[in-house]
Amino acid sequence: MADDFDMALQRELDALEARSMRRRLRPLPGAGRWVEVDGRRMLNLAGNDYLGLSGHPRLKEAAARAIEEHGVGAGASKLVTGHLDAHHQLEEDFAAFKHAPAALLLPTGYMANLAVLTALAGAGDLVCVDKLNHASLIDAARASRAQVRSYPHLETAKLERLLQRHRQTHEGRRFVVTDAVFSMDGDTADLAELCDVCERCDAQLIVDEAHGTGVLGETGAGLCEAMGVDDRVAAVVSTASKALGGIGGIVTGSRAVIEALVNKARPLIYTTGAPAHQAAAIGAALRVIREEPWRRQRLAA
Repeated sequence: MADDFDMALQRELDALEARSMRRRLRPLPGAGRWVEVDGRRMLNLAGNDYLGLSGHPRLKEAAARAIEEHGVGAGASKLVTGHLDAHHQLEEDFAAFKHAPAALLLPTGYMANLAVLTALAGAGDLVCVDKLNHASLIDAARASRAQVRSYPHLETAKLERLLQRHRQTHEGRRFVVTDAVFSMDGDTADLAELCDVCERCDAQLIVDEAHGTGVLGETGAGLCEAMGVDDRVAAVVSTASKALGGIGGIVTGSRAVIEALVNKARPLIYTTGAPAHQAAAIGAALRVIREEPWRRQRLAA
């Protein structure tokens, strides 16, 4: 049976190969500004390290100190013994950075999106997603058990019709979920218009700021800051794995939203917390972004 299963999988892989769609992992000796590929030294424009922070001395020093003090793992779920002072401090700092009342750190951005949508939305609710949203948002919406409807990219008129129809026929909650900066095309959502639509339709807006955090806005907080809608958005999901140079997903929102995640989000409850050095590196990145604005100014130029 195992041989038959492997043969079936191999046929699927061969079909992908025939269409030039088979993915492969390619080990590199390093992943900084310069990478060596097939013996050639090449400038790395394929990654997400927008501000060059992944190798910044202050981030490395902060992470090393945290490893020396706390070891390399949190050792438990955040709800058991896996929530340390380092995590708490980072969450307070990140909430202030995002102009939000509270924040919550998860190990990855994918997990953060999954946590938000599965904890806040459920059966009887409606989740509307932009067709070009990141896969993690689409997967999270489907996992929420809510009705999921997609609207054409950036077309808010169609979105409003979907929301109004649900409002007239259902008693559940309504959510609009969008990337701030869309990862494949690099264009941006009109967050002010989406806020207007949500307010007319009694819906909640959730924004994924993975590619805006650290890059956009007066202080680098993201597109919500740049468009002045921080206080009109129900929840923002940011990642430390892009401009902040590390890894981790951070949700910001009201204290009620964050407490709801702590109590209901299975990706938080049933997984080991992020290592302390992860929190320390993110905190160091926030300080660099605040003190070295030339990095995002040069990126914009």
